[in-house]
Amino acid sequence: MKVWLSVIGLFLFVSIPAFCQVNLSVPSDISQIFQSTAEMKEYTRLSITHFLLSMFWHIAILLIFLQSGLASRLSLLVLKDSNSVVLRTACYSIFLLLFTFALSLPLNIWGDFYLDKSFGLTPEVLSAFLFRKVLSSLVSGVFAILVISIAMLIVNYFPKRWGILLGLFFATLTTFQSLLAPYYFEQNSSDLKPLDRPALSARINRLLRKADLEHVKVFVEKVSDRTCKLDGYVVGAGPSTCFVLYDTVLKALSDDEIEALIAHEISHIELGHLTRNVYETMLLFLFAPMILQLLMPYLVRIAPSKWALKDAKDLTVIPTVWLLFCISWLMILPIRNYNSRNFERQADSRAITLTEQPEGFMLELATFARANLNDFDPPPWAVSLLYSHPSPRERIEAAIKRAKQ
Repeated sequence: MKVWLSVIGLFLFVSIPAFCQVNLSVPSDISQIFQSTAEMKEYTRLSITHFLLSMFWHIAILLIFLQSGLASRLSLLVLKDSNSVVLRTACYSIFLLLFTFALSLPLNIWGDFYLDKSFGLTPEVLSAFLFRKVLSSLVSGVFAILVISIAMLIVNYFPKRWGILLGLFFATLTTFQSLLAPYYFEQNSSDLKPLDRPALSARINRLLRKADLEHVKVFVEKVSDRTCKLDGYVVGAGPSTCFVLYDTVLKALSDDEIEALIAHEISHIELGHLTRNVYETMLLFLFAPMILQLLMPYLVRIAPSKWALKDAKDLTVIPTVWLLFCISWLMILPIRNYNSRNFERQADSRAITLTEQPEGFMLELATFARANLNDFDPPPWAVSLLYSHPSPRERIEAAIKRAKQ
């Protein structure tokens, strides 16, 4: 109960400043152009609801697994069947992942499929969605089981130094994943293709040269068979950095708008945002296991008896640490999003400087919002707590202000 009150209290505390935002004045004709429709407001409201339900339901699932005694009974069952740390950990993790997947699936189907389907944002059928969901969960599950097994081996064989060793392991793993993932997807993903629009490629290359980023590649990801939404993102860091555009973007946006989108992503690299994110993630995974080892005696004392947590070597430590991670992530989410929104504002400003076309940037933001049914004016509390980007209206108003300077 204390944990839940702390989480709710943090959310209320961080949301208060959201209601003190200063609104920039916008010409009336521009205001009319960027008015949200009832459909956009309703979809945004339901998306926020799904996001919140998903976060708290995932925490509830882990609490059910632990508090029901299922975690401890499964641990005893696995210990009887095998003496191998790896085999015990793998069997326990498989059941835990299946348990969480099964209980999460109904909410995922509603939020990730039926919600988009009812608003015409996906051409996908339910069977295709389920196949894709199961396949992605299987791949990520195998990777998770491998990582958890290695972690439990370290805990069992190095009982006094497992915090430092796990920190080094996770920090190295996440850093290499950030750097090498683009190379893997480029070679193995059939959905990724190089951008094949000569005129647009020339404009993008001009921006890359201007930012001294000629090594960066641009790919197009085929997603139109599963979503109608627009998106673009950056993967990798340093020499492995590349841009990925949804193929829906090429169909919906003009070259000016796509150039503005790419300029925004270029600005993140130029301003060092991606490098900073890599370092922050590395440091987080480096020190988190060390802190966990220091706190482990305290966790053992306060954990309910039904959890059967007596030592870091116990298999019940897996769902316990997972639960702690989810709660910690939820509590720091507003802070991370606050920093992310500042990064986005900086990238927006730099993108307008790069393209010298604030109009194209405004149109790109408006087209994105309308195509994805994102409310131009989402609730201030939701922006403060849940949004990694400023609201579309705030970003557009900032671009208008730059255009008048």
